Formats: sequence, C-alpha cells, structure tokens
Amino acid sequence: MTDPDRLERPRVVRVPLARRAAFGLFFASGAAALIYEVSWSRQIGLRLGQTVQAAGVVLAAYFAGLAIGSAVAARLTRAVRPLVGYGACELLVAAWAALVPTLLELSGGLMA
Repeated sequence: MTDPDRLERPRVVRVPLARRAAFGLFFASGAAALIYEVSWSRQIGLRLGQTVQAAGVVLAAYFAGLAIGSAVAARLTRAVRPLVGYGACELLVAAWAALVPTLLELSGGLMA
C-alpha cells in the first residue's frame, strides 16, 4: 500500500505565451482558408452553376495555389526567417482573397 503523501503530483507543462499565440494564429489561418474555399466555391458556382465542374475548378485552383506556394517557399527557405515568411504569405493570401471577387466580376464574360 502506498502512502498518499508520497504520491507524485502530475507534472504541469507550461507553454510559453508566444507559442500559444502562434498556435492560435495557425488555427485562425486554417479556419480562414476553409472560409475562402467555401466562399470561392459559392462565387464560382454562381457563375458556372452548382455543378461538379464548378467545385473541380475551385479545388484545382486551391491545390494549384498550394503547390505553387510550396515550390516558391522551398526556394526561399534559407533566405527568409520562417515566421517573417509565413507572415508575408498570409498577407499575400489576404490580398489575393480580396481580389478574387473583383477578378470573377471582370471575367464574367469569359465564363458565360
């Protein structure tokens, strides 16, 4: 039988505030990416109809952007600090997301 006073307390792991903030930002970034995808699916669906082809266009564009971003990032990893590069990529994505509705409006004649 063990003495209750001799039992060890569970070890509490303290995560630094900066790391918790980074995890929160990564989570918010992923949530924003899902929102972008749904928004773009609806916008393109209004142009092309709610079809499998419209969903395919959105997914193809989304994954092409991921592939291009990965290829560019692979070349820049040694030249840029990781968090600075990540922040720059997030700003670029935000700018692109702001432009997509305008680009879709301008390309309305092409999609018709």
